[in-house]
Amino acid sequence: MAVKSLKNSPIETSIQKDAESFNRELIRLGEFCDKNYENIVTKTMIDLFRSIVELTPIDTGRARANWALALDLTTEDYANYTDVAQWEYKMEDGTTVWIYNNLVYIVPLEEGSSDQAPQGMVAISLRRFAEFLGYNVDQLSTVIQRG
Repeated sequence: MAVKSLKNSPIETSIQKDAESFNRELIRLGEFCDKNYENIVTKTMIDLFRSIVELTPIDTGRARANWALALDLTTEDYANYTDVAQWEYKMEDGTTVWIYNNLVYIVPLEEGSSDQAPQGMVAISLRRFAEFLGYNVDQLSTVIQRG
């Protein structure tokens, strides 16, 4: 069976054109993310924080109200607490974003002690991190393209 060459055929031209177009779009996406990194990460962190807070069970409301978001938090800032639920994200510029809650019963809540949140709050929200990130890249690129 002879293999027909695609060299200089309409199919080769189409594949090459599509590959070049795809490559240009990837470069544009990379440039967009580089220029808007801080905005994308900031919005994603806010979405992650909001998700954790909203998933936190409510009895008295204390656990939900005690979540905090901070930049470059040091361990001394919450050293008096032995049981701290925390999550940190190191940004490209060296800044660390912290999401934390220092209530003594927050870890048991995260581990499923409440029927309202048997799978935790942080764990579920972290699994959605890529979704938040993708959504924010998409939304910000749409806003910029319109503007």
